[in-house]
Amino acid sequence: MNQYEISLTKSTRKVLKFLLEETENSGLEQIVQGAGISKRSVYYDLNHIRHLLKALDAGSLDREDGTYLLTSRQRQVLKEYLRTEGRSFEKSDRIAYIICAAICSSREVRLETLISDFGVSRNAVLYDLAEAKRILSDYQLSLVNTKKRGYYVSGDVFRQRSVFLLYVTELLDLLNPSDGGNSRLTLFDAETVDSYLHILHQIVEELHLTLEKGSMLELVYLILVVRNTPAVYKIQLLDIEYVRGTKEFHLVDRFFQEIKMHEKLYLAICLLGYGNNRLYMHENPKEELKLQDCANKLVEAFERIACVDFERRDELIASLYLHMKLSYFNYCYLVPNNNPLFKEIQEDYGELYRMTKASCEVLKEELPYLLDENEVSYLTIHFGVYMHKAKKEASRARVLITCLNITTSSLLLKSEIEQQFDNIEIVDMVRPQDITRYTAGKQIDFIISTVPFDCSLPMILVHPILTQEDKANIVSLMMLLNISSKSDNQQVKALLKIVRNHVDEETYQMICHDLNSYLNSGGALVTIPEQKYMTLYDILAKCGIMIEPHTYGDWEKAVREAALPLLDQECIREEYIDAMISMAHDNGPWFVINDEMAIAHAHAENGVDALGLTLTIFQEGLNIMGKSSIHFLFVLATPNNQEHLHILQDIMELSGNISMQKDLLAAQCEEDALFALSKLTDK
Repeated sequence: MNQYEISLTKSTRKVLKFLLEETENSGLEQIVQGAGISKRSVYYDLNHIRHLLKALDAGSLDREDGTYLLTSRQRQVLKEYLRTEGRSFEKSDRIAYIICAAICSSREVRLETLISDFGVSRNAVLYDLAEAKRILSDYQLSLVNTKKRGYYVSGDVFRQRSVFLLYVTELLDLLNPSDGGNSRLTLFDAETVDSYLHILHQIVEELHLTLEKGSMLELVYLILVVRNTPAVYKIQLLDIEYVRGTKEFHLVDRFFQEIKMHEKLYLAICLLGYGNNRLYMHENPKEELKLQDCANKLVEAFERIACVDFERRDELIASLYLHMKLSYFNYCYLVPNNNPLFKEIQEDYGELYRMTKASCEVLKEELPYLLDENEVSYLTIHFGVYMHKAKKEASRARVLITCLNITTSSLLLKSEIEQQFDNIEIVDMVRPQDITRYTAGKQIDFIISTVPFDCSLPMILVHPILTQEDKANIVSLMMLLNISSKSDNQQVKALLKIVRNHVDEETYQMICHDLNSYLNSGGALVTIPEQKYMTLYDILAKCGIMIEPHTYGDWEKAVREAALPLLDQECIREEYIDAMISMAHDNGPWFVINDEMAIAHAHAENGVDALGLTLTIFQEGLNIMGKSSIHFLFVLATPNNQEHLHILQDIMELSGNISMQKDLLAAQCEEDALFALSKLTDK
């Protein structure tokens, strides 16, 4: 049986937990959304569960219609298996537990205790401790071990709480098993956790907030950490007076009588944040000016690094400033601001995230609060929202977006929808309980929701970051509602027209209703292919690489010669080259991105007709207005703010790859340089 227990990874357990809780047949897409993991992982996880059921002689997992539903016997057998076999802890779980327990736990963290808790060898735990120490050092925190206290974390309290909240989210299923399993891992007394969770649930109900159990558990653990780790808060008197007058504080004061005043204020501020109430943040003129300046500098840095121009630049700066104001306030009160979509943003918006992170380097010494990876991911969302401007069409579908809570991630979903669908108008973003005020007074064509709920309007369930299946289902629903989009499938539209010609209106509407149900169960009427992006290798193989073996001092001539292939291939017009030179004279060497590399470019309206990029390698260096060590000069032409981002991602990777740079500097011809680049882009 152990061979099957090994296959029960964290991902497999999430799928198994979802299936154990479901009472109706589930399609693949429902499992993906319900378990919160990728489709590729679900395929593997379902296979692992099939093997486990076979080993337990509990029958087949698959239903004849291609869906999945556990029988009552399978549920009983699986729960008994989980209860009697216990849990095997993955390395990532062990490291997350060490980090959280060392930051704050009701019991001492010692080597022998960890060996017993994890059920692994001494050497395995020592390796885990070494990895936990490395991770904490990335956050400027230290893992200390003393005879008196055992293992504990020292360093900035805000960083400790941020890291704790980041890693405790990965442990919730282990610390609070809901599938009948008995975990050996604990951070705090189980009765205290359950009691706090029960009280918090009452408060959340009275505030009419919509919080999932996982979010409430995170908040419970955070409050227990606050109780055990005293800290100094930069609290303004005006803020205290406002918070103490809120309904949130009065409820906390009533239900949590045993906790101290600063702990009550802390919990009330967390709840105010969930309710999107920002009135408690009073102005601090000195810091306000600093944050406005930081927002402006961040946009300037992003435009320079990403080679883009924001059409709604002032709006973006204002949006970033308001977010930074909230982050600064949270920092003053030591409230972590963790992003639940952090990992997905890194994966699905990888190039945007890395450019945002690079842009943030200019703020490291100026920003008055911690600029960690979670904060970078939030800033990435803001840049993503403003990377495009929605098109205005005469005929548009009026759509509502519904989410549990309206946050920055909701804005990203709105931006994605408006970018993908040229004739969808997002009327508003609301919570499910607020939907009724729109159904009567305003004309709404359909709803796009990240959570299921009962509603009389047509609705499509999507992931907070749209998948290809989500996009296809939105297109399908638009066709059912007779609304055109740029992704329409003409064959399906023709089929619907034929159906309508041969049935009465009532029957046709019933067919459309059933098809809508089919879409929300994971089916699709059309397929939207994955967009293919050009890599650095692709575009340089097309536009050209030049090698200059001698020291070069005339940067204007260098830029003009580097741009000639783009002119010959009709990517740019002559005036574009003049604009690049002129901008450098007006603004200095602004296109030099580091000591080795420069990306010359101008605005799209200065004469860009198609995407293009050239590279000139200066083996002895190029002097650009006093910067004499430039070895790599790129000339970029891009017709919009989107098309070139994957290429810039490769350039940024190249800028940090010293070995690759050496290979390029040693190249004797274009073929040698392309061969070196092929390793970077996996060609």
